[in-house]
Amino acid sequence: MSGGGEKTNYFISGGYQDLQGVITDSWYKFYNIRSNINSTINDKLSTYININGFVRNNYNTFLKTGTGNPIVEAIAWSPSIPVFDENGDIIRTEPLGAQFYNPVAEAREKQEVNDNYSANITGGILYKIIKGLNLNVQYGVDYSNGEYKNFGNLYVSNNVYAGRSTGTSLNLQNINTLHYKTTINGLHSLDLTGVVEFQKSRYSGFSVDIQNLVYPNFKWDNLTLAQLSGANAGYNNSSMFSLFARTNYSYADKYLFSGSIRRDGSSRFMGDNKFSYFPSLAVGWIVTNENFMTRQNFFTNLKLTASWGLTGNQAISAYSTLSTYSNLNTTLSPDESVPAILIDRAANPDLKWETTEKKNLAVEIGVLKNRVQAKFDYFIKDTRDLLFWVGLPAYVGGGAIMKNVGSVGNKGWEFELRGTPIQNNRFTWESSFN
Repeated sequence: MSGGGEKTNYFISGGYQDLQGVITDSWYKFYNIRSNINSTINDKLSTYININGFVRNNYNTFLKTGTGNPIVEAIAWSPSIPVFDENGDIIRTEPLGAQFYNPVAEAREKQEVNDNYSANITGGILYKIIKGLNLNVQYGVDYSNGEYKNFGNLYVSNNVYAGRSTGTSLNLQNINTLHYKTTINGLHSLDLTGVVEFQKSRYSGFSVDIQNLVYPNFKWDNLTLAQLSGANAGYNNSSMFSLFARTNYSYADKYLFSGSIRRDGSSRFMGDNKFSYFPSLAVGWIVTNENFMTRQNFFTNLKLTASWGLTGNQAISAYSTLSTYSNLNTTLSPDESVPAILIDRAANPDLKWETTEKKNLAVEIGVLKNRVQAKFDYFIKDTRDLLFWVGLPAYVGGGAIMKNVGSVGNKGWEFELRGTPIQNNRFTWESSFN
């Protein structure tokens, strides 16, 4: 559904799926909604908001392998053995000795439920300060929650078991962009961009597994009346702050220059290592726009470019610079066992950004009115301060430590060829090779 007026327009759509599985007692349901709303307040100010969300429900749709797969068990189950005995009870295992459970019981008496909820919302304002100068302030929220529940009774297990786990993630983002674009005397084209960005991510979750459930009818809704077989919980919180500036300049659409610099700060590092700078430079020359090329008709496009830049990588977990410990029991004397802790991961406050430096030379060629195009690239790529887990020897406590270790480099050529052998009002044939 869409509509609107002179200053506001909107779009709203929704969807629903209900799919039954090929195996009994399995299904999948999906609900989604999408909406875009744009509004012009006046000649200078406008607003926008985009909303996407979905709910996904799975029941017994997980991939099962080996003897846990009802299809595998149905193949092995003797066709002369019924599903139910004379009393109407499920025959749990095949009397003839096959090491499989009843395939119908496996499909019906095991229950696995996975529910997912997701919402993504972005919105902002666009303000035209003066001609060519715009300010865009955007906020974004990405929320997701997932819950998994499972249950099995004595028809499919030696004890009644159940489990439950959930995880919730929330990502917040704010991007403030100032953009200016102008042309001076028809020759100088200038494009300036400045960005201030904030990001914050948080996740929390837990899982509980039990066995010998006292009241099977409660399934996963009363896990306290059972024997605990496993429990886990997790949490992480990280943030990032970035400053970015970029300049694009061209003279007479012949000589091109681009320069940018980023300053990124990540909470995943400590102290002065949180922040790092990543500049880049690029120049270009469109040869075919030169006056001395006007007399030739072979080259439609001939462009030379050279670039250099640094990029950063902070793809580590939120607390990789900190120590973690595991618990255990140790013996101080033959008759005494006491609880203790053991280092699991060593701290590294000196951990810093992984940095990649790339240099590039390129030639772009277009002939026959760009019906045939080619691009040649030569690149050198070096990555230093690689982020890796390194094992520690047992005499210092064992475990592992995240470190900046070594470097890796590669260089080479890239070639791309594109062509349009046939192009007319009725048919177009395009081919590419690289």
